[in-house]
Amino acid sequence: MPARSEFISAGDRRTLLPSQEDSALAQREQAILLEVARDIDKTSAGPLLGKFLIEMKPVELQIPIAAMQMLIEIMQQMALGRPVSIRPANAELTTQQAADFLNVSRPYFVKLLKENMLPCRMVGTRRRVMFKDLIAFKTHDLARRNKVADQLAELSQEIANDLDEEY
Repeated sequence: MPARSEFISAGDRRTLLPSQEDSALAQREQAILLEVARDIDKTSAGPLLGKFLIEMKPVELQIPIAAMQMLIEIMQQMALGRPVSIRPANAELTTQQAADFLNVSRPYFVKLLKENMLPCRMVGTRRRVMFKDLIAFKTHDLARRNKVADQLAELSQEIANDLDEEY
């Protein structure tokens, strides 16, 4: 971990590398964050009104619920000492960046593109993938995997029941 928190910029993305001190602070404040998260789930979709103390000066601020939820997630990741990045949904990624996001090899990801599993556009001879399309693919793929896992568990249970009846 760095001595102090720092941002690293790469294209349209900034990554926060939390320091040990900031990570420890986030850990200490985690109980309050979880309480705020529970309260957010009970509120309407309107903005939250919060009072904050910034350098000994109280500041009143309205924050959209979605932004507060994102802030809570950032703090939780910082508490674990993990780097945090925010990327706009309309950002375009290279095939290597997209493969890294999905935790697959670049050749496998290119194969997915060639099989039209994901939309992409060509920039010269290079492919670019919209981040929002990557998120949609990952969500759909996770749902598909969960469905297959449920089917396997059900089949396994049926086989176990059949074996019990035979003995």
